[in-house]
Amino acid sequence: MELKWEYALPTDERCPEYDYESSISAVGQYIYYVSTGVRCAFLHIINKETGSGHTIPLPYQNTLLPSKHFSLIWNDRCIFYTGDLFCIQNQEITKKLSLFEKGEVVSHLQGENRLFLTIMQNPQNASLCCIDLETLTVDWEIDISNSKNYVPRSLMLFENNVACYGKDLLLYIDPENGTILDTLKLPRIDKLFCPIRLDADTILLGYTNWTNAGVLQYNLSTKQIIWRHKRKFEGPQGHCQIYKEDNRVFWVKNGTELICLNAETGDELYAFRTSPWLYTDLRFYQNLIVYGTAGADGYFNALNIETGKLKWSAFLKDGCAYYDIHKDSVLVGDWTKTIKQFSIADGNLLQTYSLDAEVVGRILVSDGYIYTIAWGNETKGVRLIQVKI
Repeated sequence: MELKWEYALPTDERCPEYDYESSISAVGQYIYYVSTGVRCAFLHIINKETGSGHTIPLPYQNTLLPSKHFSLIWNDRCIFYTGDLFCIQNQEITKKLSLFEKGEVVSHLQGENRLFLTIMQNPQNASLCCIDLETLTVDWEIDISNSKNYVPRSLMLFENNVACYGKDLLLYIDPENGTILDTLKLPRIDKLFCPIRLDADTILLGYTNWTNAGVLQYNLSTKQIIWRHKRKFEGPQGHCQIYKEDNRVFWVKNGTELICLNAETGDELYAFRTSPWLYTDLRFYQNLIVYGTAGADGYFNALNIETGKLKWSAFLKDGCAYYDIHKDSVLVGDWTKTIKQFSIADGNLLQTYSLDAEVVGRILVSDGYIYTIAWGNETKGVRLIQVKI
């Protein structure tokens, strides 16, 4: 690996791990990145070839955590959320949509030419908002408030509709106009999440109750639960994320256990206790499940998808919060001032690159280069770096 350039980022008195959590975006020949200060945010537009760039101040609501920020790519544009929405094209802000008075965006979902946002005014008041990405205007907005306190973080496309939990129901919403097309409420089950189609009649659902959560298969025609797998907890459960790969369903139980079920029968195939916390999304690579753990020190793990046995594991100082995949390898950084490249198939360490600073930000791999955030040393501050793989 070889360091190609460094781009200085502004600093302030806040902790670096919170100031530089925004995602890094690549569009054409430019890198786009938002860093956050106490009362402002800065959009950085950096030339991939030269590492030179310029900074645009963005209005920023200082009550919003940087981890709530997001960016996305649409056509040749970048869309950023920092309390308000900004559209950047040809290195300039071309459109802005004020959202802060509506509340806090707690989840987002990108459609073909629309952006769907769940916005929370307070724990009992929430809305689902549809944004036209071409004009950056609100197409429609509907109320999805629940009778109990709930943060609406779950939002997904189910076939051609938007699915989310709201009004104490699982809602299926027409993305064209916001019409609620159908709802689902099951007896003695509190909240439903993540519908996944199995066939014309059956779907998989994640669910939560006050002291348990799990996965179930449901027949839409007969309106019957075919099977249900549940586990008990201490205290309320607010969300249940499930994944499906081949004929298996994967459920992360409370961030500490990965449970694999047969999608047709609900039988438990295996459970893998992960430590400390399963922090990243699951990704599936050939016959492996890969993910990172965090919470004090952590690991990047690869499990055999059929057996649940640990294929390999790599220790990472202060945990694996972010990673990216490059061809048949994974690239991660940690606080030991290194970027490491592992073969996904067997965990062999392919390369190690030593920095003069800790890696504290997200990692993006694009066109054979790594982009990430390095925290300063005695002479240098925080900077966005480009490293050739």
